[in-house]
Amino acid sequence: MYVFLHYRIPRVLLGFVVGAVLSSAGLIFQSIFSNPLATPYTLGIASAASLGAVVAIYFKFTYSFGLIDPTMLTAILFSLVSIVMLYLISQKQKIYETNKILLLGVAMNFLCSSLILFFQFKIDYLNSFKILHWLIGSMQNISYDILIVITVISIFGISFIFRMRKELDLLSLGEEFALSKGVNVGYVRWLLIVVGSVLVGVCVAFFGPISFIGLIVPNIARMLIGAMHKHLIWGVMLLGGIIVVISDCLSRTMFRPVEIPLGVVTAFIGAIFFFYMLTKKDA
Repeated sequence: MYVFLHYRIPRVLLGFVVGAVLSSAGLIFQSIFSNPLATPYTLGIASAASLGAVVAIYFKFTYSFGLIDPTMLTAILFSLVSIVMLYLISQKQKIYETNKILLLGVAMNFLCSSLILFFQFKIDYLNSFKILHWLIGSMQNISYDILIVITVISIFGISFIFRMRKELDLLSLGEEFALSKGVNVGYVRWLLIVVGSVLVGVCVAFFGPISFIGLIVPNIARMLIGAMHKHLIWGVMLLGGIIVVISDCLSRTMFRPVEIPLGVVTAFIGAIFFFYMLTKKDA
């Protein structure tokens, strides 16, 4: 009974909240970039958070903030710094076009990934395995305290997304169309990027970069629900939460007693989804 109350229940609830958050963030990025292949990791935010975690492990940081350990705290800080850097670079270089901002994010992603590989190469074997396990993503960091923190943050973030549903509808149809309807594209876009990036950064800090959820769930939801964000936001949250909970259950039971990382299962599901979409389109 103790395991059920203090481990199983919070793990299922956390899986649902994380799935809802990552899916909602994926929806934001796909809408503001008018690109169904955009993900919560498009701008390199997840890579920056991952780099922060790797730096904390490499230098063996010991500071903490409440229930947030050094790895989590450094991951959050790096994700916030990456957002600020992207914004300052875009403003200084007068980069306002969506495609160029997207390319900035790709560059940030490659930069952080290269630094992660560098630290992995320099670190000892034991910590290298620890870094690898963290980078895959898993739902093993479980407590009611973490559930409360992530739930509160997600409520604020998703409430803001819902308030911006009309702007998301217009942005998803293209930047020029949104401008013609009176949307302040630059302001709204960066505001949504910050909100989506913070949501992703917090999830990555606690559980690592869980791949593909933010990519496949919005696409599936559009096929089932349609493109109107007032319905799509709730559908994405529900579907994302269910997929992560099922994936986490599979990660725990497929090779029992060994538990494989959640990111392995979600990546496999994502790959199967894309194969299906490609073959369906060709058919």
